Amino acid sequence: MKEIIVENYNPEWKNEYKKAKLFYERLFTGIDLEIVHVGSTSVEGLCAKPILDIDIIIGNNHERDIVIKLLKSVGYSHIGNMGIEGREAFEYSEENPNIRWMKHNLYVCMKGNDNLKNHLLLQKHLRNDKEAVEKYSLLKYELAKIYPNDIDSYVEGKTELITQFLKAEGMDTKVLHRIKSINKKDSEKDPSHSSEYAVPLHFRDKPATCWGVSFKKLKGCKMTKKIFWENPYLKSIETRIASVNGSNVTVEETIFFAFSGGQESDTGTIAGYPVIEAAKFGKEIKYTLPGDHNLKEGESITMKIDWERRYKLMRLHFAAELILELMYKKLKGSDKIGAHIAKDKARIDFRWNESIAPFLPEITSEVESIVQKNLEINSTFSDEINEKRFWEVVGFAKVPCGGTHLKRTGEVGKLKLKRKNIGKCKERIVIYLGSES
Repeated sequence: MKEIIVENYNPEWKNEYKKAKLFYERLFTGIDLEIVHVGSTSVEGLCAKPILDIDIIIGNNHERDIVIKLLKSVGYSHIGNMGIEGREAFEYSEENPNIRWMKHNLYVCMKGNDNLKNHLLLQKHLRNDKEAVEKYSLLKYELAKIYPNDIDSYVEGKTELITQFLKAEGMDTKVLHRIKSINKKDSEKDPSHSSEYAVPLHFRDKPATCWGVSFKKLKGCKMTKKIFWENPYLKSIETRIASVNGSNVTVEETIFFAFSGGQESDTGTIAGYPVIEAAKFGKEIKYTLPGDHNLKEGESITMKIDWERRYKLMRLHFAAELILELMYKKLKGSDKIGAHIAKDKARIDFRWNESIAPFLPEITSEVESIVQKNLEINSTFSDEINEKRFWEVVGFAKVPCGGTHLKRTGEVGKLKLKRKNIGKCKERIVIYLGSES
């Protein structure tokens, strides 16, 4: 069983869905149907497994039969309703050349179907309630830690909270009971029929894909080596193009960090072309270039990053790490509910039942002390195969993190911290570099 990976919300998911929707719209020209992005990847700010959930909504059996035939014509396999009336499921080969977007679950749903209502109501609730998004995200992260290789227990563990959300939206009691029954781990029914799509059985043991192609199976292509971990101070590197798919490319080695853990992506160029976007797909990183680039697989190129921006990100990132650890030590029971590292400032959001303003001077003083001591920062793998890393300052903390890290705490420099209340029991610390606040 593959490890359950829950990631922070990634804006790239919305773009990947747009690619899929455009493909389906062209495929179903002339048919009266609706294409909807559902599931956790459709809710901004919500953490999720990096798998799109897409419903194609039709109005009658005739339309259903036409849609099934068209999907088969482009390489999808129809696997039936999997025990849920009014919903037809599909799977696809990872080598299907027609599918050029990220891993996804695809269903054709009859309009008015309970399963469809379920997904749309849950989406509505989460999009309108930020507190629900935070609560659901925290639960997912916790369940992924407790059941890293048990998708059935992971699904069952989410059910109580999901049904609370659905009840608040007026979902019928009988339907809620049926959801709980289906999602029970020991149920004879397929647990992938949960109220929010879990990974269906036919996808559970397949490797992550990008553009519908498994990178592990690309001829002559190895997974990208992340030089930004080995040496985050490199400003340029000579490497080769590993794969090309339209405007998207991968490289054999990279110094170009892609958005992860709240840290923004680098900016820069590949072979002189500006990188429009850098996005993680599993262990691979996809770089989007202008559509008129003429790069070829195997071509030698120079990759460059905006070093001034990268260094600010590294300094702010580690400042945020220090503050987060100090907050955990000072405020026992506090929870981090959000973070973002940009080039001009960083922020950390906490759940705490009162103002953290009284603690800020002490936190500031302790951070300054650690910075002034110029302590060594060690950063390496805890599990190289699965690309799990950590940073450590001996005597202070050892923390899992896959970002780009400084060599010594003194590089952080002077900081200015500001406190902001962002809602009931929600506190924010905004971090500025000393000369830019």
